[in-house]
Amino acid sequence: SKDEVAYYQKRAQELLDNAYPLMDIYREDNAGALNAFLMSDSKTAGKRRNILSALPLYTMEATYLDQFLKRRSLPEKDRKGILSYAAAQRQMHEEILKTERIEDEISLPDQAEFERYPMLLSLSRMFYETGIPYTWEEYQEHLKQTRQYAAEHTGYTLTETSAYVFRNLQIHIHEGKWAMVSKNKAPAIHFVIHHPKLRGAIENFIPPVVEP
Repeated sequence: SKDEVAYYQKRAQELLDNAYPLMDIYREDNAGALNAFLMSDSKTAGKRRNILSALPLYTMEATYLDQFLKRRSLPEKDRKGILSYAAAQRQMHEEILKTERIEDEISLPDQAEFERYPMLLSLSRMFYETGIPYTWEEYQEHLKQTRQYAAEHTGYTLTETSAYVFRNLQIHIHEGKWAMVSKNKAPAIHFVIHHPKLRGAIENFIPPVVEP
């Protein structure tokens, strides 16, 4: 009957209204929405934990990054865009660290592994299409700067492992809020997961640790 159809339509709509989406997917065409989400989230309380396959851009000193990019002879527009993006990342993480904690777990390759699988500057969130590889010496310098960043910021923890769990994925977790799985190489894509069970499974993921 018409009344029964109306009743079940209402119940179905209520189910949809209370459902959690499995994830939000961000590609280059909605990069602005991703950055707006992350900027807004930076003002929200909670510990951040990241499982990384690349060193975080915000721990590289601005002058060193400028020199790094100049050695690649990038177009001026690209160089300025990357510097601006890196400055925004540094500022955002400084704000988080004023009141919250950040832990970065980083898989570090040895030189033989590095030469076989060159590391790239972490630019996936700005959807930069061209991979920019480090030399071994540059990578070691950025690692040194990351360790110094940890020494200077009491809320920041750097965990180094030699267990290479991922080569092209990064996991970013805001505990109790969301988890993001990112593809690091172009074309970049980011999956932000809010669903409690999926998020919880990622939060409880512990990569194997091999003592150096």
